[in-house]
Amino acid sequence: MEHNEFEMTSGPRATSDATTAPKTLPRVPDEEMRPLSPRSSITVRERATTTLGRKAWPLLVVAFYTGIALTAWIFLCILSKRPIWGEKSYYRAENWDSKDYARVNRKYVKAAHILKSVVALLTIPVTSAICSMAAAGYMQHGNLRKSLNLRQIIALADQGWISKKILVYLMEAGSLPLYLAFALMIIGIATQIMQEAFVDQESIKSATYYGGRSIQVKDIPSMFDPKLEDSSTVQIHQLRSILDSATLKDWDANLWNENVDKYRELTSQALGYMANAESNIPFVAELPSNFSTGVIGPQYAPRISSNTSFAEITQDEYNTGCRNETETGGFYAEYKSAGRSAYSLTACMSGNQHISPWNRTRDRQDITEDLYLQFEAYSIRIYKITVKTTLGYFELPSYHNGNKPGPILEKDPLLVDSDQKKYRYKRAVDSNSTFAGRDSLLSLNNKGPLLAVALSLFGKGSFLESRTSNPNSYNTTDSTLQCTGLVPMSFMDRSACLRPSDASSQAWSFLSSISNNWLDNLPVAMFLANKLWIGPGSPLAYHDTVTVNYDFGIDTIKPKISNVGIILGSIFLGFHLIGLWLLAAYTVITRPWAKTLGAETMLRVGIHYSEALDGLEKKEWNKVIETLPGFIGDASPDAPVGKIRMGASAPLRTDRKYEPL
Repeated sequence: MEHNEFEMTSGPRATSDATTAPKTLPRVPDEEMRPLSPRSSITVRERATTTLGRKAWPLLVVAFYTGIALTAWIFLCILSKRPIWGEKSYYRAENWDSKDYARVNRKYVKAAHILKSVVALLTIPVTSAICSMAAAGYMQHGNLRKSLNLRQIIALADQGWISKKILVYLMEAGSLPLYLAFALMIIGIATQIMQEAFVDQESIKSATYYGGRSIQVKDIPSMFDPKLEDSSTVQIHQLRSILDSATLKDWDANLWNENVDKYRELTSQALGYMANAESNIPFVAELPSNFSTGVIGPQYAPRISSNTSFAEITQDEYNTGCRNETETGGFYAEYKSAGRSAYSLTACMSGNQHISPWNRTRDRQDITEDLYLQFEAYSIRIYKITVKTTLGYFELPSYHNGNKPGPILEKDPLLVDSDQKKYRYKRAVDSNSTFAGRDSLLSLNNKGPLLAVALSLFGKGSFLESRTSNPNSYNTTDSTLQCTGLVPMSFMDRSACLRPSDASSQAWSFLSSISNNWLDNLPVAMFLANKLWIGPGSPLAYHDTVTVNYDFGIDTIKPKISNVGIILGSIFLGFHLIGLWLLAAYTVITRPWAKTLGAETMLRVGIHYSEALDGLEKKEWNKVIETLPGFIGDASPDAPVGKIRMGASAPLRTDRKYEPL
C-alpha cells in the first residue's frame, strides 16, 4: 500500500489559509456544565454534596467499654471484701448451709477476671479510635485549629500516640490533639497495669454454717463459786500425783507459746525458764494449742502463765521473809528427822494465803508469790522462790490473725458486743474468815500456782509429811525391789527412783534432789498447777462458761486487693473513662467532616496538595509539609453550597451542604 492515511471530507476542500483547530478544548466552568446537545446522552456529572451528620456510634463504643470496665472492676473490688451472692461476709454465714453460695461466688470471680481481660484487650483500640475521631473534629472547629500544619496532621493520622516514633512526633510534630491522645493512652495503659499489679487471687476458707459450731471453756468470774471448794482439794491430790509421774518428755496439748511447733515437751526451755521477755513465756489455755476458730473471729478464752525465778539468800533475809503465820492465814511447814539420814526442812509463805489472790474479773491480773525454803541434807541451803503469774484473756488463733494466738488483753474483751455467750457474774466474793492452820488452805478456791505446789510438796499428806509423821509405814528392806516409788518433781531423773530404804533415807533423797534439779524444774510444776486450775476438765455448769464459736470453712477463692489498690485503681480508671466520654461527646458535638483521621482521609488531603508536593526531595518535603495548613474549613462561606478545603479559614457549619474534599 502506497498510502496509509484516509481523509474524510464533506463539502469543499479546506483552503490553506483556514485556521487550524486547537489541540485541547477550553475547560468549561463548573457552573456552566450542561448536556452537550439537547439530543446528547452524555452529560457532565454534578459535584456530590454532603452534610456534617451527627454520629452516635462513638458514644455507643464508649458506653460499651465503660460498662464492661466498670463491671469488671466493681465486681473485683466487692469480691475482695465480701461475696456478691448469698452472704455478706466470707467469714460469717447467715444461712444454715452456705456451700452453694460459695460455688456461685467462685463463678462471679471467674467472670470478673474474664471481663478484666477483655477490657485490657480493648483499651488501646478503643482509646485510639476515639482520639482519631476527635482529631478529625479538631481540624474543623475553633480558632486553635489554625495552628495545625500538614506535618502535625500526618502524625495524628499515623496515631502517633501509640507509634514507635512517639518521641519524634512529640518533639517535632506535637499538637494539642496529639498531647491529649498520648496522655489519655498513658492513663489507660497505666490503669490496666495498676489493676493487674494490685489484683491478686488468694485461696481462703469461707464460712459454711450459720453461727458455726461451738465449744465451752471456763469463764474466770464463774470460778469463784463457793461450790467449787471441794474440787480445789481434789486438785491438790491430783497435782501430787502428776508431780510424781510427769516426765520432761511428756507432750502436752495445752502448752501454748510462739514456738509451739518446736517446743511441745515439758522441758525448761519449752516452758520459757528464765525468759527475758513476757511474750516468750508460754502459757496454759483450756483449748489445745493447735486449735483455731477458722473463719470465725475474733473469739476469746482465758489463759494463765507463770514466770519462775529462785535465788539463794542469807539467813537474815530468810528470817525477815519467813514467819510462822498459820493462825492468820499463812503457810508454814517444818519437818525434822534425826539419825543416820538426818534432815530438816522449813517452808513458808507469809501473809494471808487464805484469801485468793485472784479477783472476779476478766481484766488482766498479775500476782507475785514468794516461797522461802531452808533445808539441810548435805548442808544448810536457803532459797527464795518467786513466781510471777499473769491471768487474763487472749484472742484465739483464726484465719484472720494467721492462726497465731494474740497477746494477753488488758481489759475484758467480752464487754463489747460479742457473739460469745458468757455467764454474767453477779455473785459477791465469798471468803472464809476462819484460819485453821495450813490444812484449811487445801480447800481454798482459786489458789495461786506456787501455793498449790507448796501444799502438794510440803502440806498435809505430802511425800515429806507422810514419811516424817509415820516413818514405819514407809520402811522397805526387800532388796529384790529395784524401785519402791518416785521422788516428787524428779521428772524421771536418774535419782527419781526410790531404792529400798527407810523413810528417813527416802525423805533425805527428796531434799537432796532440790538442789540438784528440783529448782530447775519449777517452771514445769507451775505449768502443771496452772493446767489443773484452768485447763480441761472443768466442773463448771454450762451457763457458767464462755462459748467459743468455730468454723473451719470450705476452700474458695477471692480477689485480693488492698484499700490503696482499690483507691488508686478507681482513680485512674475514672480519669480514663472521663477522658473517653469527653472526647466522644466532643466528637458528637463537632460532627467531624471525616469518620476518622485515617488512610482514606489522608488520601484526600494528599490529592489536594498533590501539586505542591509533587517531585519534592526529602528535605524540601519536610520543609513544605510544615508550611502547608493542616486545618480544614469552608472555602465558599457565602455560596449556597460550601466547599471543604484545606487551609480555608471559615469554620464548617452543621446547617450547610458542602462539596467534599
